[in-house]
Amino acid sequence: MGETPAKERGSVPEFREAREEEDILKIAIIFDSQNRPDTTGVYCQRALQGKHKVDHFLPDQMDQVRPDQYDLFMNIDDGRSYPFRSDLHPSLFWAIDTHVKPERCLEKARDFDLVFCAQRPGAAAMRKAGIAARWCPLAFDPQIHRKHPLPKVLDISFVGNSGRFRVGNFFYDGKEVFRERTRLLSLLKRRFNFFTGKFFFEDMGVVFSLSKIVFNRSVKDDVNMRVFEALGCGSLLVTNQIGPGQDLLFKNGEHIVEYRSKRELIEKVDYYLQHEEEREKIAARGREEGLRKHTYAHRMDYMLSFLNPPTPKRFDFSRVPQARDEWVFEQAALAQFCPEGRKGIDVGCGPRKVAKGAVGIDILRKESEADILASGDQLPFGKEALDFVVASHNLEHYDDIQKTLGEWKRVLKKGGILGIVVPDDRIIDTLALNPQHKHALTPELLKDQIQKSGGLEIEVLQETVDAWSFGCICRKISM
Repeated sequence: MGETPAKERGSVPEFREAREEEDILKIAIIFDSQNRPDTTGVYCQRALQGKHKVDHFLPDQMDQVRPDQYDLFMNIDDGRSYPFRSDLHPSLFWAIDTHVKPERCLEKARDFDLVFCAQRPGAAAMRKAGIAARWCPLAFDPQIHRKHPLPKVLDISFVGNSGRFRVGNFFYDGKEVFRERTRLLSLLKRRFNFFTGKFFFEDMGVVFSLSKIVFNRSVKDDVNMRVFEALGCGSLLVTNQIGPGQDLLFKNGEHIVEYRSKRELIEKVDYYLQHEEEREKIAARGREEGLRKHTYAHRMDYMLSFLNPPTPKRFDFSRVPQARDEWVFEQAALAQFCPEGRKGIDVGCGPRKVAKGAVGIDILRKESEADILASGDQLPFGKEALDFVVASHNLEHYDDIQKTLGEWKRVLKKGGILGIVVPDDRIIDTLALNPQHKHALTPELLKDQIQKSGGLEIEVLQETVDAWSFGCICRKISM
């Protein structure tokens, strides 16, 4: 879960002009590509160039950027500290290293209009500090991190930094953050046909494609680039249990394999080396899931979607206190459209109604505030009997969305309000999180369903909880 961004929750800069969704943007992307050839900015630039006009500037070339020549100024975290020009708007910062350099990322984020963090705890920490940050995980480039048609001759491989190296008689044992990774690498080398080294771009893809298993150990509980790159190459990823975040993206035993101790690591590597069919099925499902929603193109589309809100009207979260419980924001989004003294229902109300005056509808009496036991797609009310219908985390449970929307619309008076909150499938895997979910919804998909139903006019369409849920407010204009 996680809170909605701080400051103006879900807001975007007011200076941003409305644009058509399919407009081609001219983007200035700023990052240092000289220190590390595989820096995240390289992949972002490649993904953006597939849809937009993009010019890359090194940080030292920032004085050459003309504010009137671009629609967006994007800075991808490259590990360096440098001020961002205050006259470049709208500006967007993707903070990559919040897990190892939180202070630097936080200080830098203050210069930007839109802020995203590759690590979920990093986004939460920034919101706590007053920065309107959102979670946007890392990803992979399907043209580079791809499955090569090669025999799997390596039992297990690791590509990356162990923090240890030798130059002549000098031996460097690495930074403290690499210590556990180094220990596990040594353990694997003693037990298996293990290959390790530093490779970039296509060479990395070749090594991973040759491997039956790709090993990962995060530095500081971060869902790192290797998680996504290994999946893209179609080999089984065996990684430490990383949270919070990894559990929302991939399912253990379905897309990836997690370990929690040295003993469990050895046991699982040994098991999957001996069970090829099971190993390759998990690897194939992981690759499929990665291609479905975890490429850099997906990430760029997600971040750019916040430049131009789908509706000018927004939820008012100004009176909502900071809270760990995401229900507070979801309920606040709907409650502001449930006026006192009006007749309405809360469908699938569960243990907490959105509004005190609403009639609770649920199929379960136990642990719910249900006043009436009924299914939301078969309501015991006459035509045009209600002023409002609200439903939080309910629509995704029905087999037929159109039938359900039609039923909710039927009981609403003309001019009545339909308020919906559903899980946001743009980042997390909402179907894997709950086997009772029948549909994976995004703002665009829900908009399509509402337009298909007809008779409803969308007034608000906006995230309610960062990378977790979004809400939609519709007004009934006809049957």
